[in-house]
Amino acid sequence: MNTMTPTERAVREVRQAAFELNATDHKQALRMLNEALKLQPGHADLLGDLATLHLQAGRHRQCIQAAREALAAKPEHDDSAFALALSLDAVGEADEARELFLELTEGARAERFASQPELVDLCRSKLLQIEAASAARPAPAAADPLEQADATPKVYVPLLTRPDALGQLLDETEGVRALTLDCFDTILWRHTDHPTDVFYDMQRRPAFKAAGIDATMRQKGEFFARQLQLVRTGRTEVTLDQIYLAARPGLSREMLAWLAEDELAAEMNACHALPGAVRLLREARTRGLPVTIVSDTYFDAPRLRRLLEHALPADASAAIGEIVVSCEHGMCKEQGLFKLAQLNQLGNSPAILHVGDNKAADFTAPRAVAMSATHLLHENEQGQQRRRMAANVVALFDPSVRQQRPLHMPYRPVHASHGHQSGTPQASIGHDSLGPLMHAFAAWIDEEAAALAATRSQVKLVFLMRDAYLPLQTYRAIGGACTAYSAHISRFSAYAASFRTQEDVDQYLANFSRNLSLPMIARQLLLSPQRTALLVEQAEASATPLQTFLRGVRQAHVLAEIVTASAAHRERLRRYLERETGMQPGDTLVLVDLGYAGTIQRVLGPTFSQDWKVEVLGRYLLAVGAVDEGFKGLLDRSWLDERALKIVQTYIGLLETLTSTDGASTVGYADDGSPVFETDSAQDGQSAMVEPIQAESLRFAREAQAYFRAARRLPPATVLRDEALGSLGRLLFFPNAMELAHLANFTLEINLGSGVARKLFDIDAGLEGLRRHGLFYMRSAHGGGRMALPAELRAAGLELSTAMLAHARFGMPMVQTDWSTRSEPLLAVIPRGDRTMHAEIVATATHDGYFSALVPLANGEGNVGLAFGRDYGWIQLHSAEIVPLAAMTEEADVMAQLLHAGIKDHGHGLLEFEGTDSLLMLPAGANPISGKAALRLVFRPIARRA
Repeated sequence: MNTMTPTERAVREVRQAAFELNATDHKQALRMLNEALKLQPGHADLLGDLATLHLQAGRHRQCIQAAREALAAKPEHDDSAFALALSLDAVGEADEARELFLELTEGARAERFASQPELVDLCRSKLLQIEAASAARPAPAAADPLEQADATPKVYVPLLTRPDALGQLLDETEGVRALTLDCFDTILWRHTDHPTDVFYDMQRRPAFKAAGIDATMRQKGEFFARQLQLVRTGRTEVTLDQIYLAARPGLSREMLAWLAEDELAAEMNACHALPGAVRLLREARTRGLPVTIVSDTYFDAPRLRRLLEHALPADASAAIGEIVVSCEHGMCKEQGLFKLAQLNQLGNSPAILHVGDNKAADFTAPRAVAMSATHLLHENEQGQQRRRMAANVVALFDPSVRQQRPLHMPYRPVHASHGHQSGTPQASIGHDSLGPLMHAFAAWIDEEAAALAATRSQVKLVFLMRDAYLPLQTYRAIGGACTAYSAHISRFSAYAASFRTQEDVDQYLANFSRNLSLPMIARQLLLSPQRTALLVEQAEASATPLQTFLRGVRQAHVLAEIVTASAAHRERLRRYLERETGMQPGDTLVLVDLGYAGTIQRVLGPTFSQDWKVEVLGRYLLAVGAVDEGFKGLLDRSWLDERALKIVQTYIGLLETLTSTDGASTVGYADDGSPVFETDSAQDGQSAMVEPIQAESLRFAREAQAYFRAARRLPPATVLRDEALGSLGRLLFFPNAMELAHLANFTLEINLGSGVARKLFDIDAGLEGLRRHGLFYMRSAHGGGRMALPAELRAAGLELSTAMLAHARFGMPMVQTDWSTRSEPLLAVIPRGDRTMHAEIVATATHDGYFSALVPLANGEGNVGLAFGRDYGWIQLHSAEIVPLAAMTEEADVMAQLLHAGIKDHGHGLLEFEGTDSLLMLPAGANPISGKAALRLVFRPIARRA
């Protein structure tokens, strides 16, 4: 249980914020701590943090003051004692500093401080320095300790930084005389999710094919080579030759060299230079600072240099001097590579700054040898979870991932640079999830437009409102090259313009007559209110309403009314498109939308081509069905199978809600071509919730585009689409708790002029469904027509949403009894005149420890007892309902009608059974349902009989 007070929670949040802010704005971090101390004067943790910030900046007098105040408030505040000792040593108070260093390593503080071994090592190093200085001192002499401090070179470096701030790092330092840099995920970043993803590119290269080494064998070879090295040397660093020989013993020297070259080529294909690292290298060169690369890698120094030279601009590459790699020295950074490489030749080792992303290897290890270090932060815990879930989605949807090809995550450096700003649900949904999806879609649209423009004279992108509102804004935000227009064409307005012949009307009726009400069908067919009233009245008076209605619609005079109204609607649509897009014969209009079957493109295609002499193509985020030059999607059958696409389409309602404009659906056009809108049925305030999410999505798109331009490498859509799919799938199937809470009140309007809005999901209702029915509540009416049911499962548990996704993705046949082998016995006691019948009932597991028992009611009557007392001392009864077994009748709640015999009711469904003969009874006459029925009891065992 969290017992932290609001004040303690606020202090913790201020300290965390100041720690992160210190990487980019040291002065603001100081102000934050000082403001907090005004509200909490004398707070030891805040004072200790303030002392640390002063120490880092070389302000030793202020550090000493703050640390002494912290220790006065809390004598066991060891971090303040450590900061005080360092500053005292810096100003020449060696004796007091020595006492504190001894306390921290051997005295009263040692046991607590031992949890920070790298700082303990630094204390011991300082003790040796103090002893050495004392032995070398010729005679004690009076000296001003502050003057002595001024003679000591000051060194200050930030403890952490982020990728976007790396280029300005040297501006935040003082006294740095040399730079050492990690390579991978510091200077060079891969566009894959994991380093081993590159192996799936390698396995397709000639050398690996010739040697018979695939990605899996490459990974196993490295593992075994490291294990062998551990046995032989006690260390695990290995070369590429050792890895290849472990995978395929007996390879020739020529083959080993060929394999290494192909592996290097694969890395060159995967890697690019972080723009911030390029700026840092250039700045170091300008300042005359020597730069050494220190990397834990199986590449030797010459090949690593070639990789760096391939990715870096020439002037940045020229800044690099020595390259030190672990495989050439047989040890990694944590094992002593910094010492072995003799990087401390400057004498004042804190003046050497190391920067890298691995906290243990690139921060703790260099500090242990008295170097300075700045930790390059990547994603926070929330970001790491987001990436894991996205990777799971891509692997589930595309089985070729990590079998035949890598898993691409090209937006990783953008998330690392800006993901720390995603502390709100709007940012988590918009920036971290929608952002990659929308940017990838817009980049793909730009690629497609450029390809079409190479063979066509006049290409126009037409983004269909409402759903393509955010894609259009994203396309403009990234500076798309093709002219982009918006057009309000809904499915309703498209169908309204499509009725040219009786065949068109018949096609529509075949598709929708069984799913829509008769007035809704008549409205779509553009029938007048009088005609609609007459046809509906005739249908409702008939024994077969739908057939009567269809016959009425297909009468010649009614069809003539439909065709005439549709022609007028079509003419108004033409005027609208001419006004909005300048459409003219010979144009190529590319309709851009979320998808999915290209309904608007399909139903209006004959009108565009035959009447208006305009080529119409479709480019969609999700395209379900066969693809060709006229119909494509970022996510389509060119790389995903139909089942994968269908499951995304099934639950796409959430995305439609987040990408659409706040306007209502289009139902027609005025004579001047202006659109006519339906009244929006979404609840008040939804647009106010959507707009901040869209703003965050656009922020990501701008950041991503700026990053790729600065990196001089915009990945192709075939790379971007992996993360687009992962981001979409994660949001639909694996949203986090913060996102779920924010999205809980969203609704989705059903198109086709229905005016109907449904709630996307209901976590409480989903939990109720799970407890009553288990996972399979989604198949029945118990889902309530909600359109984002996977979100309900995610709230209940990752295993449920994963099982549901796998079940739908792979068409796995499952019924409720397959879900669990757990069951509970239940004895039913049924009076029959002067006899009593007994039946053993099996209750099946549902969720949260609950079980569901279905007790048949003979002839639909009640009068049945459940002998819970035989097996249980306590249960929690969740619900008791009469369930119809034949007719489509509502279930009836009978909790209030249950009788207790030998049972104590403790409230909240907690029942205590006093004896083995205790009964829970449904009396005769309590069943309100006629016909075949059963009593369903949902309960949770609390205590069983011994």
